[in-house]
Amino acid sequence: MKSADLWTSAGRPSHAYLFHGPSGSGKGRAAEELATALLSARGQDADAVRLQVLRRTHPDLTWVLPSGASEILVSDIDEAVVAAASRTPFLAAKRVFVIEGADVMGERPANMLLKTLEEPPPYLHLILLARRASDVLPTVLSRCQLVRFDPLPVDRIEAILVEQGPSDDDEACSAGTEASRGDPDAAPGDPGASRGDPDASSGDPGASRGDPDAAPGDPKASSGGHEGPSRSFSSKTVAACARLCLGEATTARSLLSGSGAQLRFIAQGIVRFACAQEPEPVAAAALPLLEAGRQAGERARRQASSQMQEELEMLPQKERRRREREGAEAARRRERRARTEVLDLGLRLVELMLRDLICIEQDLPELIHNVDELVQLRRLAAELRRTPASAGSSASLAEAVDIVAETRMRLRRNVSEGLAVESMLTRLRRLLRPSDAV
Repeated sequence: MKSADLWTSAGRPSHAYLFHGPSGSGKGRAAEELATALLSARGQDADAVRLQVLRRTHPDLTWVLPSGASEILVSDIDEAVVAAASRTPFLAAKRVFVIEGADVMGERPANMLLKTLEEPPPYLHLILLARRASDVLPTVLSRCQLVRFDPLPVDRIEAILVEQGPSDDDEACSAGTEASRGDPDAAPGDPGASRGDPDASSGDPGASRGDPDAAPGDPKASSGGHEGPSRSFSSKTVAACARLCLGEATTARSLLSGSGAQLRFIAQGIVRFACAQEPEPVAAAALPLLEAGRQAGERARRQASSQMQEELEMLPQKERRRREREGAEAARRRERRARTEVLDLGLRLVELMLRDLICIEQDLPELIHNVDELVQLRRLAAELRRTPASAGSSASLAEAVDIVAETRMRLRRNVSEGLAVESMLTRLRRLLRPSDAV
C-alpha cells in the first residue's frame, strides 16, 4: 500500500499536512500521490486523475510556487488559496492546495492563510512543502500534521547517480529549487517518510578513483568510473557528489553535471585563496562565483520571459499589458532567486571543504565529503601548517566555516552580493593567513 493510501484509508485524512525534508527526498512525489488519492476518492479513474495531477491540470488542484525572489508573497496566497478555498469542488469531492516553500512564507501571507487552516471547509485539504519544519512559522506549524522525509543515505544517492547520471539541464547547478518545476522532490525510489524531525545522514562511499589529482572541472575527473546515461564518472566523483549533497538527491545530480563540477572548482578556488601564500586580489577571487550566479540568473530570466511570451499569444489584446507587467516582475524575481541559489550552493561547498580540512587536521578521513580531492585537501592543509599555530588550527577553520555560513545568511537578506562575498574572502584571509592578509 502506498503512503498516500495509508493516509486516506481511514476516510478522514487531515485537512492540513506539512511535508518536510531535504530537496530530493520525495516530498513532491508524495504530495502528488496524496492529491491523486484525494481527488479520485469519489470513484474517478485514478490513472486519469494522476495524469492531471502530474500535468497540474486538474480543476480541483492548485499548486502554488513562491513568486518572490526568496519568499512566498501575499499575492501567492490571497487569490490562489484563500479566495479559491471558499469555492466548492468542480469535479471531485475534494479540493487540494499544494503550497511549496512553506518555510519561506512570511508573516503576512501566513496570517492570511490562518483562517483557512483554522476553519477549513469539509472538502479542503492543504499540503505544505518545506525543507525544514523549524523554519515554518509556529502559527502555521501548529495547525498541520507533520510528515518527515528523511535525507536519502549516501549509498542510495550513489545508486541514483549511477543509474540516472547528472541533471538533464547541465547548466542548472542550483540545489534543485522548489519553484523551478512542479515536482522538485520526486526522487527515485521510496523516500521512507516518517514522522518527527529530519536528521542528516551519511554513509561510506567506499569507492576508488583513477586520478586523485584531477579537479572536478578537469576532464580527467570523469574518466574510468561509473557509466552514466551520457558520460562516465569516476566512482570517487560519484561518491563525493553523494556526500556533498547532504542527503538531497536533486543536488547530487546537479553537482555531477558540468556546471555543478564547475561550481565545485570555484569553491575550491575560494578555499585556496584563503589558504595560499600568494593569493590573487580579493575582487578577482570573488568574480568566478559571482559570475556563476549571474549566468544562472540570466538563464532563469530568459526562461521566464519565453514562457510569458507563450502565454501572451493566448491572451486577448486588452489583457496583454497587465500580463506583461506581471511577467516582467516574475522574471525579475526568478532571476534573483536563481542567482541567489547558485551563490548559496557555491558557499555551501566552501563550508564543506573547510570542514574537510578540519577532518584532515583531526585525522578523520571517514568524515570527509570531497573524497575525490584528498590530494588537494592535504596540500591545502600543508599550506596552513606553515602559518602561525593558531591561524591554521581546527578552531580557526571552524571559525572560517561560521564566516561562510554567516555570509550565506546575509545573501538571503537582499544585501549587495559582491560586497558580501568580498567581505567574506577578506575575513577568511585575515583569519587563516594573518601575516599575508590582503
